[in-house]
Amino acid sequence: DGIFPSNPFTESNPLQTAALMSNDEDVWRLFGSATLRADLFTSDEHSLRFISTGGADFFRQENDLLFPAELQFEANSPLVGTSLLANGDNLNLNLNGNLVHTWARGDFTATTSAGIQYEDRDLTVARVVSQNLIAGQDGIDQATAIAVFENRQRIREVGVYVQEELNLLDERLTLTGSVRADRSSANGEDEEYFVYPKAAASYRVPWLPPHVDDLKLRVAYGETGNLPLYGQRFVTLNAGNNIGGAPGLGVFGTSTIRGSESIQPEREREIEGGFDATFFDERASLEFTYYHQNITDLLLSRSIAPGSGFTQEIFNGGELTTSGFEVALAVTPIQQDNLTWISRTTFYRTRSEISELPVPSFVPQGFGFGSAALGQFFIEEGESATQIIGPNAGVLEVLGDATPDFKMGFFNEFRFGPLSLYGLVDWQEGGNIINLTTLLYDANGVSEDYELPAGVTTPRAIPDCNPNCSGLERISGFGTYQQQYIEDASFVKLRELALSYALPQQVVGRLWNRVQDARITLSGRNLVTWSDYRGLDPEVSNFGNQQIGRNFDVAPFPPSRSFWLSFNLEF
Repeated sequence: DGIFPSNPFTESNPLQTAALMSNDEDVWRLFGSATLRADLFTSDEHSLRFISTGGADFFRQENDLLFPAELQFEANSPLVGTSLLANGDNLNLNLNGNLVHTWARGDFTATTSAGIQYEDRDLTVARVVSQNLIAGQDGIDQATAIAVFENRQRIREVGVYVQEELNLLDERLTLTGSVRADRSSANGEDEEYFVYPKAAASYRVPWLPPHVDDLKLRVAYGETGNLPLYGQRFVTLNAGNNIGGAPGLGVFGTSTIRGSESIQPEREREIEGGFDATFFDERASLEFTYYHQNITDLLLSRSIAPGSGFTQEIFNGGELTTSGFEVALAVTPIQQDNLTWISRTTFYRTRSEISELPVPSFVPQGFGFGSAALGQFFIEEGESATQIIGPNAGVLEVLGDATPDFKMGFFNEFRFGPLSLYGLVDWQEGGNIINLTTLLYDANGVSEDYELPAGVTTPRAIPDCNPNCSGLERISGFGTYQQQYIEDASFVKLRELALSYALPQQVVGRLWNRVQDARITLSGRNLVTWSDYRGLDPEVSNFGNQQIGRNFDVAPFPPSRSFWLSFNLEF
């Protein structure tokens, strides 16, 4: 009836909030690109082409929010009634120009490329928060307490490169070498170019054993850079003081980090090698790749003397190594006129290690909820970059790792006349998730297995019953132990299943003589998950799909299962 009682358990009535608050949002997105190609010169052996590509991506979002004074959490505030206006604009531009020269003579081909690339990324976010609204008013200027926030970022990058690719020995040997130089306004010295070389070679073996159609060996080395975050080269000053009516600039609040005029990109060096092979008249193929990455000049922060006016400064230092391998096997067990079976299996495994750390071990900022009670990620020399530590009877120990032992994928497709059946299954073994959702359920006594099991009268110690502890036992051990909330993320998923039917050609011709092919497809995605994980989805990540600091489960939305019926026409 429009009268909402106060919620005695929390500070808000969610039904009242949903009914009375407003959030009007407008989003505009415009993007496009254009490519220009020109043949400048062509002869029997030589050709010269010019290729240029440019693109723009513009995004704008506006939010107008109102929290009227009668809301429960507003009524309990000293400044009742809140109105907000937020605007965000993001414009990304890129333009590159390339000259490509090709020289071909017999079984020798040389392709020389050179070019320049320009990028511009411009972000502006402004927000006005008005509190203590005049009764019945909702404008951002109709309040006694008004705060304005603005964030502006602009990064410009320029890169130049030259590359040479040679095809020799009747295209059996391919050699590639390239050098790229980049500069960016995010670096401490924005006019300095950082040079990144790369080289690669592949060779198709001419002497093959029986049933081997082709065997290619390959090896590659390359370097690249990871730019500093915007503003890490600067000292952030705020106008937080009023001195004689004039704004006084200074370091206030959390802006106590000193930038670095010598900050530069992290440098990654990677070497990889492997082979590609096909067998039995191309009925089977095998791919193998091993890689080793070495990342130096990590972007870190360190403590400095408070007398400097700052507490920390940004600098380059440390080293991270990552290595792993990938295997892919594809076979066609059945290939007949009316029946074809295609199968592909992939395997992936990776490991990382902080090989050098010039600062004390630390928790990555913004990840985790406090090692005194909950598991969190921990950067430590000689250990995995994705390790999870937590308390075990008062002692901090390594309790897990977000990186799985391995991942596998199984793709199968069956074609029987006009019918086609496709399926994709994913298998992840190992990896860990910090399950705070179960902790919340246990803390409120509403978890599905909260009661003690039959025959148990007092809660058991976590090491004695984990992972089969009841909710009461898990919450009883909270603070002393944490492994009961760090769970195995292993799973098998039926990721996708699709059944297609191609209409007979005579039927298609009757529909429209310009239609060459017509197909009806029924598909489903994220259909079934087999896992011992207690949460909704073992692939959960409340903080996004980031490299460090993922695998947190904090009351997420359930995963979606979708079904699609599509009609495809080919003209």
